[in-house]
Amino acid sequence: MSIVYFFTCNLISVIYPINISATHNARSGTMAQRARFEEVDHNVCALTWTDYLDERVTTTYWAPQHGGYVRVITPNRPGTLGQQVCDALAYSGPTLYWDGRTPLVDAIRREWRKCRARAQREDWI
Repeated sequence: MSIVYFFTCNLISVIYPINISATHNARSGTMAQRARFEEVDHNVCALTWTDYLDERVTTTYWAPQHGGYVRVITPNRPGTLGQQVCDALAYSGPTLYWDGRTPLVDAIRREWRKCRARAQREDWI
């Protein structure tokens, strides 16, 4: 089972490991069906979803303006580029490359769907 590290983008930044089944609602025993994708800029987007503690989590992704590797904005590490994101929004595996021709939010939405499909297929959720 893979461990995925997500970052909150609150003023008090917390980094914590969660299972890829984090979209599972612990209280109701069902999956949270909604994730919100917000295009901040052509090369910046925010993903908000419900974690396994039934709390809303926001992760902000960015890439160079004309394409490149996708990274996570890490407010608790100013002056860094952020950690690179891999296939299906994981932090290991093939690094996610964005071509810059479409909005980054489209690529993040596609990778989120891959993540959820993998979790369902492998019965993690």
